[in-house]
Amino acid sequence: FRKFQKDPKLFDLYHEGYREQVKKWNVNPVDIVIDRLRRRPDLKTIGDFGCGDAKIAQVLSPSPSSSSSLASVGGPRKVHSFDLIAKSPLVTACDIANVPLKSGSLDCAVFCLSLMGKNWPEFLKEALRCLKQNGTLFVAEVQSRFPDEAEFRKAVSRLGFQERNREVLSKMFLLFEFQ
Repeated sequence: FRKFQKDPKLFDLYHEGYREQVKKWNVNPVDIVIDRLRRRPDLKTIGDFGCGDAKIAQVLSPSPSSSSSLASVGGPRKVHSFDLIAKSPLVTACDIANVPLKSGSLDCAVFCLSLMGKNWPEFLKEALRCLKQNGTLFVAEVQSRFPDEAEFRKAVSRLGFQERNREVLSKMFLLFEFQ
């Protein structure tokens, strides 16, 4: 976190490269996550941990002046977007292992291509703290991030989550749903 705060250009370089990569993908995991969230009108308050450009907030929490039809069934949601640098007023700059939310304040936590640090278990512990009891956790990641996928699933389970669904989005991406 401090490294990116000291040199925000690193954040910009990473996201420029990310946007170029997305153009080459046949599926963008964030679009799939948005689709899953749209299908779950019960998930009103969402935390997007490692949000990048805050696309989930842009789509599911349109501004009041917007006539966007992109909001999900059940109306707009409250999306809390967190990343290392706030390039948008929708984003709160912070370490995603320590976000400024009250315990039990989220219906859903999302990690979409954001479990990059070695301390990813700390990120998920923070999500667990922020989630209401029986809250939903979505994790979308590159398959290669998990050299031992079974061990990843066990580690998430040891943190207190129960796996509800695992979906192969493409040759590259997996989507997990935990509760």
